[in-house]
Amino acid sequence: MSTRTPTAVDEFAEQHFEQLLQLAPEEATMLGRPGVETLYRDYSPAGREAFAQLKRQALTQLESLQPADAVDEVTVHAMRERIELDLALHETGRT
Repeated sequence: MSTRTPTAVDEFAEQHFEQLLQLAPEEATMLGRPGVETLYRDYSPAGREAFAQLKRQALTQLESLQPADAVDEVTVHAMRERIELDLALHETGRT
């Protein structure tokens, strides 16, 4: 079995995931990460805007990344689709 060398897209996806977990520590708890068991995300309008801002920044950064292979192409496509959907939901005021 061959191992894939992580690319810039992989590193960005991991970084984005970690940033999301910082804003939503209860998700980190569900993933089994210790140390944040009593913390929760900020559900205020400012907290929701922080999520939206992180996602807007991610979309901008995604545009500058060059996929190295087909795996990266799928990663970029999936991230863009999910982030755009999340932002569309945010704009409705329901998230």
